[in-house]
Amino acid sequence: MAPPVSARGFTIEYFEDDDGRSPVEEWMDSDLTDVELAALVSGLELVLSHRGVDVCQTEWCKQLGEGLFEFHIRHTAAEIEHMFTGASPNRRAGKHRKVLLRVFCHTYGTKVVLLLNGYDKSRRSE
Repeated sequence: MAPPVSARGFTIEYFEDDDGRSPVEEWMDSDLTDVELAALVSGLELVLSHRGVDVCQTEWCKQLGEGLFEFHIRHTAAEIEHMFTGASPNRRAGKHRKVLLRVFCHTYGTKVVLLLNGYDKSRRSE
């Protein structure tokens, strides 16, 4: 389970139901490969926590209505880190693995993004 992400802009929190279950954390812990989890964490830390709901004005997001949006991860952690930090892209981890993750999110307040649930779009047709 990844800890809540906090950066200069927005705090990332995980939704919990009345029983204390967090669907997005359960998905992260059980359904994602190491490559996918690393890509998701990089996207949360380097993109979503900096842009918040403004990410919806980019290719990283799709507005779904009523404050709900879908955060898109299409790159490996190494690719995301290269795009946003200039880190060397020569890391081999996940280099040839296609990443197509989606995370349902909602914002509240002015600096919090709540992660609701997620899915791997590449596995939807399996």
